[in-house]
Amino acid sequence: MYVQALGRAGRDGEPASSTVYFNASDLSSKHMSDDMKDYCRLTTCRREFINKYFGAQHKIIEPLHKCCDNCAQDCDCGECDEVPMDTDDVTVNPANEIVISYAKPMLLNYFSLQNATVGGIMPEVKTGLSHQFAEHLAKYANVYCDRECIGHKYPHIDSLYLDNITLLLQTVMKDF
Repeated sequence: MYVQALGRAGRDGEPASSTVYFNASDLSSKHMSDDMKDYCRLTTCRREFINKYFGAQHKIIEPLHKCCDNCAQDCDCGECDEVPMDTDDVTVNPANEIVISYAKPMLLNYFSLQNATVGGIMPEVKTGLSHQFAEHLAKYANVYCDRECIGHKYPHIDSLYLDNITLLLQTVMKDF
């Protein structure tokens, strides 16, 4: 079904999107093909995976946030916030170290509780609430205390999670 929806998306030349919904039990099911399971677990470009699967030539789409959810995490165009996911070249000032020390454990605790309610194998795949994501949000709490900013950069995160993450980060930031 997803392949059919994906094939129909954008046939008119207009921008289109498609969403595949899955959970941990789907990934362990015999009803889902191994290729589809690989697609769901992917952390690299989903368009590239699909193009290779169907033998099509892969063209990079710019800006990256228009490509797929994984590429959107690396997008640093003017439309996206200016903090890329890979931020090793950014110096965090000492004031942010204090914020990180408060925000990171709160986020990790929240993520752990939410992932536990989902259960199954690799619940963070379903929720998007990973350890790496918590570290990144904590490191840039001053940027991500705005719900719209998180939602734009990470459109795959459920709105309830976005609301709670925003509240946690605003709580931390109001003291700094």
